Amino acid sequence: MRWYGRRAASASELTSAGALGGLLFLLVCVVVPARQEARAEPGAGAGGAASAADPRPEKLLFPVPAASRAAMADSFNDARGGRVHHAVDILAPRHSEVVAVADGSIARLTSSAAGGIAVYEWGAGQRFVYYYAHLQGYAPGLVEGQTVRRGQVLGYVGTTGNAPANTPHLHFAIARVERKDQWWGGAPVDPYPIWR
Repeated sequence: MRWYGRRAASASELTSAGALGGLLFLLVCVVVPARQEARAEPGAGAGGAASAADPRPEKLLFPVPAASRAAMADSFNDARGGRVHHAVDILAPRHSEVVAVADGSIARLTSSAAGGIAVYEWGAGQRFVYYYAHLQGYAPGLVEGQTVRRGQVLGYVGTTGNAPANTPHLHFAIARVERKDQWWGGAPVDPYPIWR
């Protein structure tokens, strides 16, 4: 039988075509979107906000302009007193400026026995929290809830908290927010690859 000048397909041809069609459908609907998601360029921009599929923010400003990136220790997975560090330490002279790595707002100003004088900064969109610890002090006028711009001074390198007295440094950590409006906790993100 012919239809519009074409021969009708046999049953085996239809089965092969059906299998091929099924494979093409699977490729288009499942495999291609998954590969595109894996390859997707982060929408970080200058503020560091990234898409939901991104494991870490990108294009963050280095938080201690006076320090060389070589002064940053790759210590994210190091053991620290029965816990994992989950941060990097950036050695710098005491009182060196510490700046916001991205646009955002001040989530919390804290002082504790471990972190000493510290700042938690929400990244734009509250997808990430940036933690700056062992500060010698805050920048004048810094308050919770304040909007900050990338590069704005937040504080100064020091040795407060449990930092060794003769080793001024910035303890810097990133956490991916897991619960809305919760600046503490979150999933630790290694900052080291961002700047290396």
